[in-house]
Amino acid sequence: MAIVGIDLGTTNSSIGVYRNGKAELIPNRFGKFLTPSVISLKGDEVIVGETAKEIQAKHPTLSASAFKRFIGTDKVYSLDGRRFSAVDLSALVLKSLVEDAEVHLGEKVEEAVISVPAYFNDKQKKSTIEAAKLVGLKVERLINEPTAASLAYQIHDRKEENVLVIVDLGGGTFDVSVLDIFDDIIEVRAVSGDNHFGGEDFDDSLMRYFASKMERELDSFTKEQLAQIKYTAEQTKKKLSENVHVRVNLAIDGEQHTIEISETKYEEIIMPLIERIRMPLKKAVKDSKFKLEDINEVILVGGSTRMPLVKKHVAKLFNCFPLCHINPDEVVAIGATIAAAMKERNEDFEDTVLTDVCPFTLGTTVLRGHEFGEAMVYDPIIERNMTVPVSRTRRYCTARDNQNKINIDIYQGDSFRINENLKLDEMELSIPRRKKHEVELDVRFTYDVNGILEVEVKVLETGKTEKKIVINANDLSEDDVNSKMALIEHLKIHPRDDEENKNIIAQLERYYEMNLGAIRKEIEIEILGFNAALETQNPDMIKPARARMKQFLEYLEVRS
Repeated sequence: MAIVGIDLGTTNSSIGVYRNGKAELIPNRFGKFLTPSVISLKGDEVIVGETAKEIQAKHPTLSASAFKRFIGTDKVYSLDGRRFSAVDLSALVLKSLVEDAEVHLGEKVEEAVISVPAYFNDKQKKSTIEAAKLVGLKVERLINEPTAASLAYQIHDRKEENVLVIVDLGGGTFDVSVLDIFDDIIEVRAVSGDNHFGGEDFDDSLMRYFASKMERELDSFTKEQLAQIKYTAEQTKKKLSENVHVRVNLAIDGEQHTIEISETKYEEIIMPLIERIRMPLKKAVKDSKFKLEDINEVILVGGSTRMPLVKKHVAKLFNCFPLCHINPDEVVAIGATIAAAMKERNEDFEDTVLTDVCPFTLGTTVLRGHEFGEAMVYDPIIERNMTVPVSRTRRYCTARDNQNKINIDIYQGDSFRINENLKLDEMELSIPRRKKHEVELDVRFTYDVNGILEVEVKVLETGKTEKKIVINANDLSEDDVNSKMALIEHLKIHPRDDEENKNIIAQLERYYEMNLGAIRKEIEIEILGFNAALETQNPDMIKPARARMKQFLEYLEVRS
């Protein structure tokens, strides 16, 4: 019984099997290798793929798409009066893929390796596995999409040594991976990305442009009209990849609108999106410890990399022409299929070794003193892009006299602000009452190749040890988010809201996220000091602190 490889994509999904010495993609019921990740409900009938996409263009209330963007959240989709989560909808796509595979192979499919964005957090990965479980599919291994693409290229080109960057821009996510290949070892050196950026955003930009040419706001259209405009935007985007000028016809409210758009105008519209590609690329290369001149090849993955402006921008950044000789829409599925063959120990890959990294920093919160007082800060334990499996220990002590309990918060993320990271779990331990700093604890984080985090806490005085396999808490519901936003809006205006101060804080936090180790600690100290100065609301303290921060930012700019 073969293990299949699956690319569960935002826009399209595909499935493959390794047979007769090669990875074979399996055609769906339409004879195509790509199945649109679109679901429609018609009575008691669930429709997946091409047909569902057609239905969506006319009956958006019966359909759902791009739900991969919200997997691992509480977002609910209503289709014909029925409620579905992103996990439910993803499961229906998986079910369709598996049924097509079983017909094609003539045997039962019960196990798969599924690709996920490299920048998916722990909850998003677990939700993907949950979707597979809902359709009876066993998934013991997930593979990062850029890593899957590198597998496909390495097996295709068979280069003994190579340093490559995989740029994966799909329908809803953007990933960058830097890999070092030597002999039969494929080592992931660094990953970066944006889980809320992809082809959908380019569609949205065109939709806003079309609305402006009709002298209307997007929210003034009905759901049916928006579906029509979106479909037109998708087609226009594809045409602009091959034509310098496109004429668009839209019939809205009985009125015919003809809109002309040139390649130059389209570039102007999407340039802010193109700029979003730059930072993850720079971060991944920096974390990999390679220099730009060390990069041998840049490989484009994902349908959105077909856009000429994306290719041009990536080529300019790396000063080389990126490769895309394997179909960008299919390469991840091919790589996932090869990973499935490796999992079942196919003799073709018995000498191939694949290593990976932890994509996010994992840490806890601590009370840290500074010259202006104390503050709770995020303390990284396992920093992003460490090769897995990895285990790291930090020693902490009590902060108050006569504490009888201590709480260990477990976070994932790279933001200086604690609440902008993802809280995974927490542990509470009883400790002997002593003066502050007298009770010490060792906190060990261990992260394995399957993305499972184990946290172990040991009280040194008593020898008591507690362990926990981390399971995510639920994300905030939409109501919780709205109530928090309303609360923030009613807060009084504070000196930290001065535009220059906000800009400095934002720049410091960006550098904090970009850096690791000692420099990150240095930035943390400066942020704490500047925040404390702002809290005084005293201009005589804020002004020199701001001048110091400007000098510090210049120093960081030179280092970056």
